[in-house]
Amino acid sequence: MSHIRFAVPEDIEAIREIWSAVFAEDTADERDRFLETAHLREECVLACVDGKPVSMAFFLPAVLHGDGGKYAVRYLYAASTLLAYRGQGIFSDLLKTTLQILKERGVAACFLNPAEPSLVTFYRRFGFEPAFFCRTICGGADTEQLPIQPLSVEEYSSLRQTLLPREYVEWDYRLLRYAASYAVPVRIGDGACALYTKKGNTLRVIELLGVPPESQVDVCGAVARALGCDAFKARVFAETGDCFGMLLSLATEISLRTTPYIGLVFD
Repeated sequence: MSHIRFAVPEDIEAIREIWSAVFAEDTADERDRFLETAHLREECVLACVDGKPVSMAFFLPAVLHGDGGKYAVRYLYAASTLLAYRGQGIFSDLLKTTLQILKERGVAACFLNPAEPSLVTFYRRFGFEPAFFCRTICGGADTEQLPIQPLSVEEYSSLRQTLLPREYVEWDYRLLRYAASYAVPVRIGDGACALYTKKGNTLRVIELLGVPPESQVDVCGAVARALGCDAFKARVFAETGDCFGMLLSLATEISLRTTPYIGLVFD
């Protein structure tokens, strides 16, 4: 039987071990940049077997702006279990225990980004339901020219705030700073903004704000050209479409008028 507890700083090497074993595509630098951002004692929960941490998840604080006001919520991130301990219900115990703790603490809801479609079914077992959606657009570099201006984290955060829809997830500033450590924030034209990375000659847009749906392909193509890329792949907000996030109400029933915007999932 596993023992569920919040992490302490002395667990850092065990957390690194789980992360590296499960998320092998992440470099040590990428892993450590996140771990330096997170507050282990408040946000990382471990499941231990014979005293050894074998499963973990982060529950990152955020505020959901909805039709009924502002809700304190947590984002389930980096859920992972060492291969030898899978299939034993260890992570399920971790999740159920933590959700009860969060409920007792007055957290209104928990949400997550299912990394693959099969996980939608898994998380539905615990009461999570699709609540956030996106669509993916792809294309080649466009001949149109748009001015692209690099932004500091502070500038991006300020501009981003003016472009968010009425119902959205408000991230802690340190998490925005973390996102800007692996993706580049830019202003597009007079008022739009984006976060992007590059993979070879392909521009990967992980957030795009201030661009109407009918212009998104053209704008991404122009940005790709400006940044010397041959093609782009962009994830954009949608009111319906692919399941981008799932939500579970805990202490409070969440009132939403429209599909809320997540934006960042720290991938």
